[in-house]
Amino acid sequence: MPVTVQVKSVSTTQPATVANVDVVNNADKIMMTDTVGLWQQRYYEGTRQPYIAVRSIDGSYIVKDCEGTFSYYFNRTHHSTRVPANLIFSANDRQFSVYRIPYGNGSSHQQWLNSQSLSINKNIFSNNGYKSSSLALASVCNNTVPF
Repeated sequence: MPVTVQVKSVSTTQPATVANVDVVNNADKIMMTDTVGLWQQRYYEGTRQPYIAVRSIDGSYIVKDCEGTFSYYFNRTHHSTRVPANLIFSANDRQFSVYRIPYGNGSSHQQWLNSQSLSINKNIFSNNGYKSSSLALASVCNNTVPF
């Protein structure tokens, strides 16, 4: 038995608009440094929120913030590789793709304390200065001393 369907024509008087979300501006912009292999105290540009970071030879960074979260700032100008599964994309910052490191290599305070360096996405990151920088970050984040 055939089914009868009534179709109504719908026209819009206004063009559809699509909101473009710009994730480039959603990342906290890190302060760049020429110093390779040394953890240093820094502030995110514009927010003055403290963090510590170490730079690799290729210009990528590992960043630890007040929440204890580690992030990998992948320098796209020097790399064209895939990233490991434990790196979760969060945003872009200039020439960096920013990834959170919620688990695995480079994700914990103990890993950084108990190593001389860690390899993340084929970049070697030293733990030189990590302990003192991490203690300084904890003091600043707990509002006991300024950077």
